[in-house]
Amino acid sequence: MKIHRILRETAAEGPGLRYCVWVQGCSHHCPGCFAKDTWDSEKGRWIEIEDIKEDLRRAIQSAAEKRKDLEGLTLLGGEPFDQAQEAAQLAKEAKKHGLSVLTFTGYRLEELRKKGPAERKLLKRTDLLIDGPFEEEKKSFDRPLVGSSNQRFHFLTDRYKKEDIMSWKNSFEIRIDQDGRIWINGMGDLAGLRDYEKRRHSSNEISWD
Repeated sequence: MKIHRILRETAAEGPGLRYCVWVQGCSHHCPGCFAKDTWDSEKGRWIEIEDIKEDLRRAIQSAAEKRKDLEGLTLLGGEPFDQAQEAAQLAKEAKKHGLSVLTFTGYRLEELRKKGPAERKLLKRTDLLIDGPFEEEKKSFDRPLVGSSNQRFHFLTDRYKKEDIMSWKNSFEIRIDQDGRIWINGMGDLAGLRDYEKRRHSSNEISWD
């Protein structure tokens, strides 16, 4: 599976503590996208799906040892449905351990239902699907987890209720690698933070996921 990044624990990519996978490669190329570095399928790194599944199992165990519960798996990118076969396998592993699956996609649900068996398997294993391309002219952070008003929430199972998700608050997480690279993930209006970082650390390399 072509991967941009994996976070073994994050509280900023959906409800609860989540194992988060940013896939590498996206067929949509939405103007104004926050994650353009995930577009190019030639970049990123290839990780065998069995290795990712094993890492997920280790993350579940690690969380338990810290007396935390890993709530779910979040798939985003990039476009998870461009790697539907591998993403569906990972979602199956998550469900086996009682985790929820939240999947972001630039496709519409109606399109996905007309695609092949791999896409349908990923849909079947997804509890909450957030669909639709980011549309810059409709940019809005009034709702959690989405960046434009055209994007939709599809509750494909009874794992989550609409009111539970709509009451969830957007947030950011900031991490600094050993080499000094800054990673920011989450959802919200980054404009002020971007300007601040440009003024203070114009020479630093910052990745926005």
